[in-house]
Amino acid sequence: MNADSLLSSAGWGLEVATFSKPAAEGGGADFHAVYRGESFGNPSRGVAAVVARANGQGRAAVEAVQVAVHQFAEGLFSLPATLGSGRAAERSLSAVNDWLFSQARGADLSLSLSAVLFSNRRVGIVHVGNCLVYRARRGEVVRLTSSHLRRFGDGHEFAARAVGAERDLRVDYIDLAVEAGDRFLLLSAAPVKNLENLAGPLESLAAGLFEGQEAPASLVLIEVGELPEASYDDLAAEFSALPLRPPPKDGDIWDGFVISHTLYRSRWTVLKVARDTVDGGEVVLKIPLPAMLHDKMFKAGFLREAWVGRLTSSPWVSRPIELPPERRTSLYLVMPYYRGEGLAKRIVRKPKLTVIESVDIILKLCAAVQGLLNQQIVHRDIKPENVLISANGGVTLLDLGMAYLPAIDGPLDEGIGGSTHYMAPELFNGAAAGARTEVFALAATLYRMVCGDYPFTGRDATPPPAIPGHLPRWLGKALLQALSPQPEARPASPADFARLLEEGLVRGDPAPLRGRRLWRKPSQLDLWRGAALIFAAAFAVLLARDLVLPR
Repeated sequence: MNADSLLSSAGWGLEVATFSKPAAEGGGADFHAVYRGESFGNPSRGVAAVVARANGQGRAAVEAVQVAVHQFAEGLFSLPATLGSGRAAERSLSAVNDWLFSQARGADLSLSLSAVLFSNRRVGIVHVGNCLVYRARRGEVVRLTSSHLRRFGDGHEFAARAVGAERDLRVDYIDLAVEAGDRFLLLSAAPVKNLENLAGPLESLAAGLFEGQEAPASLVLIEVGELPEASYDDLAAEFSALPLRPPPKDGDIWDGFVISHTLYRSRWTVLKVARDTVDGGEVVLKIPLPAMLHDKMFKAGFLREAWVGRLTSSPWVSRPIELPPERRTSLYLVMPYYRGEGLAKRIVRKPKLTVIESVDIILKLCAAVQGLLNQQIVHRDIKPENVLISANGGVTLLDLGMAYLPAIDGPLDEGIGGSTHYMAPELFNGAAAGARTEVFALAATLYRMVCGDYPFTGRDATPPPAIPGHLPRWLGKALLQALSPQPEARPASPADFARLLEEGLVRGDPAPLRGRRLWRKPSQLDLWRGAALIFAAAFAVLLARDLVLPR
């Protein structure tokens, strides 16, 4: 085996052999390729092996099949790892289908395509058309794809489903467990030799399958040597096997962590500061309490926080520290210990935050939240209580336990999540969390910083909140837009909200609103104040009359 045939990517160790048999004249309209996530700046996406066969003839068909495969790979690897392989492949291939269908103009540019995706200790099979994919495991060879063919009365066959043939594309996708030693064979056409046995050196096996065949053909043969580290399912199995211990006391030692004081305690978890005697430094242990194990949503959130933390590398987001499995003997998370002040405490401490300081904090939070959204992660619990401010002005977004993954969870999540004062009104009506609901939470956090109160007292976000008169006009307008009860009226993303605020800082009207308040539903206190004002005005009128009328 040549060194070129050994491929390492995202923890996978793969042995690869390829073979291509062109047509006698002008080259065949078949194509194969193997792509690594590193080549596209997305190593966590893993490896994709692809074969494709053009259904049409001529130079245009040959070029179309090559461009289509490359476009499929670019689309696939441009998507974040939190978007499952199946959805990512379908989204990318649908985009290729739209492009080919629009370019056809009477020519047949359609093609069959099959791909094997190696990602997160799983293998995904993507298939449209008439290519073939097989798996060999411990001497048994199984065909994994079905041909999408129709047969005319004269025996002629054509692809019933193909990329670029129709406006709408249906993609076959199957997800498989994988073992070291598995072999996967991708073929653009049926070989001359049978496939009862895929044993032997990969290169000689690949070259011999089409021996004696004149028609063009391509293949990719891959053997799995090493698998990457644990996926979400593996992490869930690991966590479920860990026992729950009673919370430690100050001075106890857990797995090399010397327990110090309690940082925070809730109904579900306790945070304990600890000193790491193995790797050094101070950390925070997030330890579940028995109540959490009886709450399905919070139990899932504890696991989700650990897994999502592995996927994000944002400097603005706190994420768990990974431990070797053999070190952890009970269920807990290890978090970095950040020295600073919680935003919720800073809001009520004097001197109050200025408008510039408040906007600076929100701009940093916008960067953090946008970074998560770019990885298909919706934080879903943005609030001052989950924000830490360091002495040098840094901002850290805490607690990924409520994180929502649209591509994995789907639109119907089991819990809406979040804190009611910061939740967009559509969430209470069953809408899925997304970029615009995150904008609402960011704006509600900013409102609390500059106004000292919540924008709304309950679930009803109408009418709009009162804007204090001391705020600059541009900031009041930005808050009203971002806190709109209509999602489409808000900035489309945290990045757009940040641009709106930055433009206001640079070019916005700095004049205060001078007491202008948009109408809101009066509270009981407002009614009493109004009555008092009316009484005072009436009294002043009577007093004036008493002074000017002759006695």
